Formats: sequence, C-alpha cells, structure tokens
Amino acid sequence: MKMAFVSDVVYPFVKGGVEATEYEEMKTLAKEHEVHVFCMRFSNMKTEFISDGIHYHAKIRADKKSFYVKGIRSSKEAARFALGLREMFKYEFDVVQANAFPLLHLPLVKLYCKLNKAKLMLDIAEVWDKEHWNKYIGNVKGSIAHVYNSNVLKGADFYIANSSVTKEALLKLGINPNKITVFTPFLNMKLISNVKVPKKSKSVIVAGRLIKEKRLDTFIEVMSNVIKDVPDAKGLIIGNGPEKNTLENMIHAKGLDKKIVMIKPYKEKLELYKAIKSSSVMLQMSEREGLSEIAIESIALGTPVILPDYTPIPKEVRDMCIVADEKEMPRLIAKALNGKGVYKKINKRNLKRYDIANINKYYSKIFKDMGIGYLKG
Repeated sequence: MKMAFVSDVVYPFVKGGVEATEYEEMKTLAKEHEVHVFCMRFSNMKTEFISDGIHYHAKIRADKKSFYVKGIRSSKEAARFALGLREMFKYEFDVVQANAFPLLHLPLVKLYCKLNKAKLMLDIAEVWDKEHWNKYIGNVKGSIAHVYNSNVLKGADFYIANSSVTKEALLKLGINPNKITVFTPFLNMKLISNVKVPKKSKSVIVAGRLIKEKRLDTFIEVMSNVIKDVPDAKGLIIGNGPEKNTLENMIHAKGLDKKIVMIKPYKEKLELYKAIKSSSVMLQMSEREGLSEIAIESIALGTPVILPDYTPIPKEVRDMCIVADEKEMPRLIAKALNGKGVYKKINKRNLKRYDIANINKYYSKIFKDMGIGYLKG
C-alpha cells in the first residue's frame, strides 16, 4: 500500500510533540508499506531523500525567520507550503494522512484525494474555538479563521484525535463519532526503561517550543520564588522559538543567568530523557496544549509534573499530574527539591495507550474501518 503523510514541519528537523508522533508512525508503517511525506525544507534537508524507509519530499524551503511573525504563525509560510503540495499530484497514493495545522493546505489535499480516490485521514492535535482565534489574531481575522477552520476540517474519511478534549471538539463540529479514534503513539517504553541517571538533581525542567502560549515567563517567575527558598535550585528550559530573546532578557533582568539555563533541543531523545529523569520536577505552565506529550514522557520517567489550575491539558493526563494554584507552586517545588516528594501514584496501564508498540494494531483497525484492509506491500 502507498501512503502519504502531509505536514509542514517534520521530526527531527523540527522537534515538537506532534512531529515526533508522526515520525514514529511513519517509521513503523514504512517497514511494511511505501510511505512518503510532503513537508517544508529546513536546514540540513535535501529536496528529496529517503531516511528510515520514509520518502521525503521537501520542495519548498522554510524561512525560519518568517515562520512566526510577532509570535504568530505566518499565513504566508502556510500558503507557500500549500502551493508546494502540487508535487503530490505526480504520485498515486491509497491513503493520505494530513496534519490539520496550519489549515490552508487542506483544500488542496482534499482535491488530491478526490481526484485520485485516496482515503483521507486528518491528524488533529487541537480544534480552536472562536474565542481562541480572536485572542490569537484579533476579532475580525479570528472570526473568519474560525468559520474557515470549522468547515475545512469536515469531509475527511477518518480522524485521529490526540486526546479526549480534541475528540469532543470534533464532535461539536458535527463529525461522525464512528470516524474518530483517540490515538497518540509516542512513548518508546523500551528506551524509557533503559534510561539511567546517578540521582535526582535540584533542578526543575520544562521542554517545548518557545512561544507565548507556553507561558515560560510564568515558569521564570515561579522559579525566581523557588530559588529564594532553595538557593541551590536550578531551572532548565529546553527549546527553540520566537520568544527566546524575550525569555533570555527576563532571566538576565532578574539576575538569574546562573540559575535558569536555556538550551537548544537535544539531538537525541535519550539525552532529553536523561535530563528529565535527573530533574526533581517538571513544571508545565502552558495555556495551550492538545495533549502535552512532554508531560506524559516525564511521568513515564518518574519525574512528577506540576500544572497550573488553568491548564487545558485533558483529564486523562491531568489526573497523572499535580495541579496547583500558581501561588502554591513555589512551596510544592521547594518540597520536592528538598527530597520530601510531591509524587502521585500512577497506574502504568494509563501509559500503555501512548506506547509506539501499538502503532500497527491501531492502524490495522483504522484501515479496516475505512474499508481498505491492512495490505502489505
């Protein structure tokens, strides 16, 4: 079977939760099928190449400087990506799985599937309501974007939602519940079980894209209060993004350059896992999350996760974390750093749903539900 993935950004050239999940899916499916991915071209990428059995098509060069404009994803870059998908029409695929974001490419993907009689699956990480769109780009543009978003997501053959929250949002759009599955395979449990560190350090960690919605400014504020009570505490921020300079300036203004360190994403997942496992706490202050894969990875590695009471993280993940008022966080973190623990009992069966070992099983069912079978070759 021939299958195409469509996503403007791809792992490991861009490191994010959705990208890492799609990479695991493609890599696994490529062992039995012909798998292609149509994406933008980032640094150190060729226009076309094969890696891990995946055929990459990256005709349109990504301009990282204009990918975000004033902290907002560029519609110009999204349009360039959409137009670049004309390359798809040179090939014939049985199934197309498209990352729904950044939305502008979906009409062209739908047209391809209609002309080639290919099944279309949409990979949905978030569904924004009107209020979210208005906050993101203003009332006028936000209202237009909300109407477009609500309509362009309809009409696919199947939907892969990353959480119960995303599924509920799709149901509100009128999507047939029989066409939706909740599935996000990203945990490599074999790798996690082999992560060894000498001992926990007095560090508080967070990892992700450096954008405003991640509320890393609040992470810095909380850590500045923690350090007052625990002078040898450290903060570690791992990631890249448009807010990098702003955050560095904030850390410097507070005189915390030696206490809160910012580093680029690790090249290898193992190194990230070691950093998480050796930390005492993960502090995830984000106000925009479809799932928060990094929080689940932290839980699997035995590092407790603290969330703010405004967290949008779905219940199935939130129930494995400690949720607290922002004012209460410094006390909880100080307690953890001093070895008194803030742990929450975790049922390991709750983590199995995210195991990459389930990829073939889930796709077999999805293909069967779409009436195409799980054909080899």
